[in-house]
Amino acid sequence: LRIGIGHPGDKNKVVGFVLGKPPVSEQKLIDEAIDEAARCTEMWFTDGLTKATNRLHAFKAQ
Repeated sequence: LRIGIGHPGDKNKVVGFVLGKPPVSEQKLIDEAIDEAARCTEMWFTDGLTKATNRLHAFKAQ
């Protein structure tokens, strides 16, 4: 599972940003993405891989 994250705005801060603890607002989005991935995994077994993949690729955490 690949989850995109924001950018700190300064290339010198990227390592700390990526490896550090995310802000609460970002953690909420990460949790939503993981929950959706779990739902899509279940969907894979009930409705097939294509439907699950399409749903997962269309997901955008709010």
